Amino acid sequence: MSVQAQTCPVCTRPAELSATESRRTTVKCHYCGQFEITFSAVETAKVLDDTQRFALGTTIRTRTEQLRPGSSPIHVDTYMVDEIIQGDAIDRIKSITVPEKLDLALDWLASNSKHPGHNVQFRTEFAAYAFYAWNRDECIYLLNALAEMNLIERRWAGGDNPQGDAVITIKPAGWERIASRVVGGPASNIAFVAMWFDPRMNPVLEAISKGVRACGYNPKRVDSEPHTLRIDQKIIADIRASKFIVADVTGQRQGVYYEAGFANGINRPVIWTCRDDDKANIHFDTRQFPHLFWRAPEDLALQVENMVMGLLGPGKLKLALQH
Repeated sequence: MSVQAQTCPVCTRPAELSATESRRTTVKCHYCGQFEITFSAVETAKVLDDTQRFALGTTIRTRTEQLRPGSSPIHVDTYMVDEIIQGDAIDRIKSITVPEKLDLALDWLASNSKHPGHNVQFRTEFAAYAFYAWNRDECIYLLNALAEMNLIERRWAGGDNPQGDAVITIKPAGWERIASRVVGGPASNIAFVAMWFDPRMNPVLEAISKGVRACGYNPKRVDSEPHTLRIDQKIIADIRASKFIVADVTGQRQGVYYEAGFANGINRPVIWTCRDDDKANIHFDTRQFPHLFWRAPEDLALQVENMVMGLLGPGKLKLALQH
């Protein structure tokens, strides 16, 4: 397998490319990260405009950041490319505000800090896409803003010339800002949704979300917003920030049971749901809990609404409308 210095098929910046035996190319790009892309996806990417390339590149990079150590690289095919450029990903990414990018950058630095006081070795082109900066200039702008807000201390390797490497340390105010954004328990208005990640389950997610919103709460699945944390870190953070959790165990995914168990352990109410034809497979340790059984997603929305209202009452959004 030969390695050649060429350009990344996604962002068109310099990258290392190596062909595999399965009609794929392994790409190592400072901006997009390391990933595998099919030959057909390379051809599809050739006609993308700058905004589409940015959306695809940041999606690849953030998903790469979320992988657990030792995981296989992200696989990019034409289905994923079409999903990004034809779905709502572009609008969602373009709508990210500067304050949100500042928090994403701070989260990224936190996830790369081994402990408080750790000096994070930082290179602008390595990290820009990780927190949705369009290029090196925006990356430098965000870091300077965090420093001016007294949230980080950053020391550029070139002195006053912020073009290359930097050493960054999160200050106490930075850690306090991160912690202040995680307000869970009774004060929260978030409902975390744990379920099987399968396209066939999208109507179920929509039904759960509809039932939750009808009660005045904000439904949130781990992939519902941009973030820079590893997927396991993000799940734990979102559960901590929630008021309750809806866990659909259809498909008997171990991750759903883990998330529901963690929520129960930190005193977050769990609403259990399952497709009716899968209820015989519910795990022995949890089948004693009440479950909402559904035959079609349309049945589930009203069941979730009634359960949430009966268990927790109206959320802040519903109360605001009543006044």
